[in-house]
Amino acid sequence: MTDQRENPGSTGPYPKVGIIILNWNNWPDTIQCIEALRICSYPNKEIWILDNGSQDESINKLEKIENIHLLLLDKNYGFAAANNVGIRAALEQACDYILLLNNDTELPRDFIQPLLEPFQDDPQASVCSPKILYDAPASTIWYAGGKFRKPRIIGEMVGMGRPDQGQSNLLCQTDFAVGTCMLIKREIIERIGLLDERFFFYHEDVDFCYRAKQAGYSIWYQPKSTIIHRVSSSTKKQPNKRIFLYQKARVVFLCKHIRGIKIPMVIFMEIIRLFRVIIDGMMHLKMDLPRSYIDGLVAGLKESRSYFIKQNIL
Repeated sequence: MTDQRENPGSTGPYPKVGIIILNWNNWPDTIQCIEALRICSYPNKEIWILDNGSQDESINKLEKIENIHLLLLDKNYGFAAANNVGIRAALEQACDYILLLNNDTELPRDFIQPLLEPFQDDPQASVCSPKILYDAPASTIWYAGGKFRKPRIIGEMVGMGRPDQGQSNLLCQTDFAVGTCMLIKREIIERIGLLDERFFFYHEDVDFCYRAKQAGYSIWYQPKSTIIHRVSSSTKKQPNKRIFLYQKARVVFLCKHIRGIKIPMVIFMEIIRLFRVIIDGMMHLKMDLPRSYIDGLVAGLKESRSYFIKQNIL
C-alpha cells in the first residue's frame, strides 16, 4: 500500500478511509448502512453523514448516533455539492482515500479491503468501484464496470440487468466507476478537483472519472468486493423527476466534454433520441414522461451556457 510517510492518515497497512454518506429524508436506510459499517472488518475508517436538508425525523435520529461526524446542510444541495462538503471535511482529517457510499446499500463485512488492491500495483489508479447487484431480482447485475459509447461518450453500465453467473469476476480497468460505492485516492482529488456541482443528481461520478482519465489516471472495477443496491430509493417514487434530473445531467455532461467535429453528429443523434422518446410516450399514452425529458433537455442547455460561450458557440 502507499507509503505511510506520504499519507499522514495511514496506520501501517491500513490507509485511512473517510466514508461519506448522504441522507435525505431516509434515516432508516442511513442507520442501517452505519450499522453495517460498524461491523465492517476494515479498521482505519471514519464516517461522515451529510444530511441534505431533511424534513423528516432524520436529524433527531442521526444526532443520537455516536462515533460519526454529522454535518447538517440547510437544504438539499444535490449529490455532488453535498458530497463535496464531506470530502473536504475528510481530507482535513488526513484521510488517504474517500469512499462515496449510498445509504441504500447492503454491505458485507470485508468489502473495503479489496477496493484498495488496485492501488497497490498501479500507481496511476485513482478510483475503484465494486460489483454492484440489484436487491431484486436477486443475483442480478446493476454495475460490473462502465463503458463510454462513442461518439457521445455516454456512460453505459456493463452487464446491467443480466444474471450474475460469474461472467464479470475479473479485476480490470474500466471507463468509469459509480458514486453508489466509489473509492477515490486523495491524490486525484488534489489533482483534478472535487465533484462538479453543476450536476445536481446523476453523471457527477461519470464526469469525475472522465476527468481523471483525461489527466492520465486509471479507473478500476473490483468484483472481489460485491455489494447490493436498493436502487434509487430517493427517486423511484417520482419517475418524472428522475427523468428530468437524468436528462439535465446528461446534457450538461455532453456539452462539457464534446468538442469539434463531434458536435453536429451528437446533435443529430440527440434529435433522433428525442423523437423516439416522444413517439414512445404517445404510444403508451404517457406524455408526462416526454415532457420531463424535454424539460431536462432545456434545463441542461441553460446550465451549459458557460461551455457554449467558451467554445464561441454563443
